[in-house]
Amino acid sequence: MTPEGRKLVDGALKVFEEELELRIGSMIPERSVREVTAVLSTLRAAGRALDAARKAAGQTPTPGRGRRKR
Repeated sequence: MTPEGRKLVDGALKVFEEELELRIGSMIPERSVREVTAVLSTLRAAGRALDAARKAAGQTPTPGRGRRKR
């Protein structure tokens, strides 16, 4: 991803997290909102690491790979 693309994604993630807190923050405790945000951040980091590893190995990331169809 280009630096401009990364900046755009980072901005979108910030907006998403703010909206998440706004919309569900009044329904569940603040600690739970922080935990959900932390889990989402961990999942995003894991996805980026997996994509980087696949790219380094000369593989193309394949969205949806390994998912079962219903």
